[in-house]
Amino acid sequence: PGPKPEISVQNIPLDPGVAPVSVKVSYGHITTINILDSTGAPWPIDDIAWAGDFEIIETTAGAIANIIRVTPQSEYTAGNMSIKLQGLQTPVILVLDTSRDLVHYRIDAVIPEIGPFGKSPIIQGGISITAGDQQLTSILEGVIPPGASRMKVSGVDTRTSAYSYN
Repeated sequence: PGPKPEISVQNIPLDPGVAPVSVKVSYGHITTINILDSTGAPWPIDDIAWAGDFEIIETTAGAIANIIRVTPQSEYTAGNMSIKLQGLQTPVILVLDTSRDLVHYRIDAVIPEIGPFGKSPIIQGGISITAGDQQLTSILEGVIPPGASRMKVSGVDTRTSAYSYN
């Protein structure tokens, strides 16, 4: 039987020491990698390099090149991909893992930052949080109250933060 098709959303780690995300590809199947920022906006690709026996095609959606199509050229190839995104200093590294059991037909690779086309969410009046107080609401909106100190957290990506307050 053919490999089980899967569509996946993966948060892409940018922190040092974190293992890269593995993309399951399969001979005879195309895997589409859709690069998005944390707001869901497409993140344009500047450059791609790869190792292994793969056909890699960068496509454009309108004027934005944020989609990569990967097709392995043999059943047992392995490799990786280094992607330079517009305005991002850290390259995105993906492992290309050929599998006969599972294939990612589409993988939405979410970068944990706001890209060049992302829009920061605007908190508008009328929103209230019933559990908590004004200081908690302020922290959730991204405004840290005076006197709060950032705590060190581990085992999470860069979007996660913790604060000590009162």
